[in-house]
Amino acid sequence: MIKAYNKRIEPRRVAGLPEPVFYAAPMVLAMIVMVIVVPPLVIKVAFSAAAIATLFLIVDVFRWYDDWLIRDAVMKGREKKRLPSWGASNKKTYLDGFTWLTKMGDHGLVHRGSCVSVAIEWAGVQDRHWSDAERVGEHRRRVALLRSLSEEQGLVIENHLIRVRDDRLIDAYVRRGAQMHEGKEIPPIVADIRHQLAETYRPLARSNRVMTVLSLALPERSFLKNLFSLKRVRDAKNAQELYASLEDLFSRIAPDFPGARLLTADEYQERIQEVRSPYAPRVEPEWRFPLADQIVTEKPQIEDGCVVLDGLYHYSCVIQGYPDMGLTWTLGFVEAPTDLHVSQIIMPKHVDQAVDKGKKDADYEAAIMDQKRGADKAVAKSVEARAYRQHVVNNNLPVADNAYIVTFSGPSSSAVKDQFSRFKTAIHRDNGLVRHNDDLQLELFDVRLPGLGRNTTFAREDHGDVLAAMMPVTTFPAGETEAPESLRISMSGQLVGFAPSKVEVGHEMVVAQTGGGKDTQFGVRFLETYPVIRYDIVEMGNSYQGAVEAVGGSYCRAREQVINPLAGYAEFQSARDMVGGNHLETDFIRSQADMLQPVFKGMKGPIYTRPEQACVEKALRQLYENPGEGEAPTLPMVMEALGEIQATTDGQVEAKKVLQGELREFLETETGRAFTAQDQFTISPIANAIDFGGFSGELLEYYMTFIVVRLATNAMSRGVRSQIVLNEYKMLLQNAADPIRWITLTIDRMGRKEWVGLTRITQGVDEVRSVDPEALSSIPNQTLLSRSDGHAEIGQLLDMPVSIVDAWRRFRKPDEMNKRGYREGLVLEGTWHHLFLKFPQLALDLMNTRGEDKQYREQAYRETKDPYERIRLFKQYKKEGLPNEKQTEPLV
Repeated sequence: MIKAYNKRIEPRRVAGLPEPVFYAAPMVLAMIVMVIVVPPLVIKVAFSAAAIATLFLIVDVFRWYDDWLIRDAVMKGREKKRLPSWGASNKKTYLDGFTWLTKMGDHGLVHRGSCVSVAIEWAGVQDRHWSDAERVGEHRRRVALLRSLSEEQGLVIENHLIRVRDDRLIDAYVRRGAQMHEGKEIPPIVADIRHQLAETYRPLARSNRVMTVLSLALPERSFLKNLFSLKRVRDAKNAQELYASLEDLFSRIAPDFPGARLLTADEYQERIQEVRSPYAPRVEPEWRFPLADQIVTEKPQIEDGCVVLDGLYHYSCVIQGYPDMGLTWTLGFVEAPTDLHVSQIIMPKHVDQAVDKGKKDADYEAAIMDQKRGADKAVAKSVEARAYRQHVVNNNLPVADNAYIVTFSGPSSSAVKDQFSRFKTAIHRDNGLVRHNDDLQLELFDVRLPGLGRNTTFAREDHGDVLAAMMPVTTFPAGETEAPESLRISMSGQLVGFAPSKVEVGHEMVVAQTGGGKDTQFGVRFLETYPVIRYDIVEMGNSYQGAVEAVGGSYCRAREQVINPLAGYAEFQSARDMVGGNHLETDFIRSQADMLQPVFKGMKGPIYTRPEQACVEKALRQLYENPGEGEAPTLPMVMEALGEIQATTDGQVEAKKVLQGELREFLETETGRAFTAQDQFTISPIANAIDFGGFSGELLEYYMTFIVVRLATNAMSRGVRSQIVLNEYKMLLQNAADPIRWITLTIDRMGRKEWVGLTRITQGVDEVRSVDPEALSSIPNQTLLSRSDGHAEIGQLLDMPVSIVDAWRRFRKPDEMNKRGYREGLVLEGTWHHLFLKFPQLALDLMNTRGEDKQYREQAYRETKDPYERIRLFKQYKKEGLPNEKQTEPLV
């Protein structure tokens, strides 16, 4: 917890009396004398009224001097300074408050007077899920940065957080979607889902952008010095020197600002316009004339206490008394569903001078403490002031004058005031003080703008701990921003782009309980990315049938189709053509031999002997190099080829006999007969999925072994980014443990080298625990959806940060989320993203896997493969009943 010491404006006292009281008291005496000596009654009444009013003011100031000072500071904020203005020197006009003049060099802006500023755009601090240790380290880093600036005389630092609607990532997502299909026709349902997804997120999307403005100024020269010098020449020379100093300062502090770059002068003035009027057309300035005259062409109006400009309402406040806070205090409002601008203005002070001055004032106050009322309160303030100085000295902290202005913006006064009310409540709850008088709105609206912070009249002194904690630099990760293949939106309103095809290690774990939304989340990602990732899905049930067939992929239910274990001739030729008959061809033959091992040796039998390995590979090579009339060789053809190959050793002669005998015996079993036909699952170059639901026992193990080896072999010989997906991983493990462990070990260990990733979609702790520990450490991509328990153990197994586990544990249950119309998700791809999973109805209909809808869904799937027609029929059957359902007469 950072303690914000209760330091306010320094109380000035003369002869033990508050300064205003000391100077006002003689005025009261003079007015009383006038009442006595001046004869006319009217004058007596006037002086009497004035004396009484002044006396009440004296009593008010005397009793509540500290609070009166705060009020006085607020009142001073209403006044305009007299600043020179082009064409209206020393005139008090609205434009006088804006000092931008012209540009200096590539990056700087020259202001009226001897002042130059530059703007730094940087990534901000993405600290939403940091640990306590990381926050402590960040706090120390910020204090150290402030300490390095504390001796920069004339320096003003402005930290700006700009939160506005930002749908740029949606446009990038749409462009990337068109590029992925490379001119090929996009399936209509994919185009519609992508479009509807983009339009669902567009009105919700906001981004936090961080900008820091540095300005340096020289003190004003005396009248005589100005009189006897060439002011224009001197100002130009000063501006060049100040600009060079700022560039040098940036080079020193840039490492402390992730992704920092100096904005060009043109970009800088664009940011000024963006803060002042976020959605208005931008002005293209002519740099020969003062910039302020070109940007500030319209004075905002006051309506319902808000500043109104270009149809947008703005409501500003200044934090006069900072709350007791931790580094996370800003998270409550930087995620607000409204436009927001925060300006933190820091004016470094000489630490020794500030401490000495504070001590002198405190000593003076203590000396006359017994002469005034409210001594207890004064004692407390004196003690706190001493603690403040001691804290600064003991911790070698910087000291600065500073101001903190927060502005909420929106389409109506009620909307912005509602957001401000929540913010104010949070500040007050933590012992802070917010000033937001209606007649201050215009002043705060102006002084918050980039480069104008040094004109604030709301500065107060604080030490580095408080300044560091107050920094409004929280942003949120946006993921892939250049070419996002998949698009989501976070709980903070930040759009997040994902690029799964570019992830170096594609292994991932998806964890959620039933109803958590895993099929919808992963199914939509499949539709978004299948042109750049070839998906092969193995599941128990047909969750992905609709999606795979919608894009023209191959789907089969294993129990309805005979599966020839051997790959087709076209697959062999593809492997050979890819690298001109090199190692991939050899790998292909070897993998086919390994796949047939259970046929020759039994599901849990020994491995091939060396002669057996040679014979099987010779037979397979003969078959694939001399293709028959069908699409693929069959097991009976393998038995014939074993008889035809030439044995070169006595061991191979014996091996041929043994292998032929084992294969003959296998083909005469009930299980073996299922694999004698030519029919087989055709692997599509688009996408594949196989439903093993309804199987059990030996037949399932053989089916599973044959198909997963084929899928793995095909994936690793494609030469394109591929993903093996094991849906309902728990059920697959329970029903066919050996084949599943084979494919997981194979892809976990070798997939990265062959550009193949493995996805496990699962529910419980046991199946996560069953993963090989070395494999677990190689799963860099994770998706966590709602579940009721097991968070801590799964988090430990997957080496998740404690803060992420805590956030996961706080997810609402699926039934509660159903009422709200969205799901929560935590996704790790490079970094963690806390997602707001909301999808268009079309995607929800396509990926519907609810058990109570199964009969209607199955009937619609049997009648057509058109995804729109399937959805229409499903809704019709659910509403009216299936066409073959018997209608029974009601009992009378």
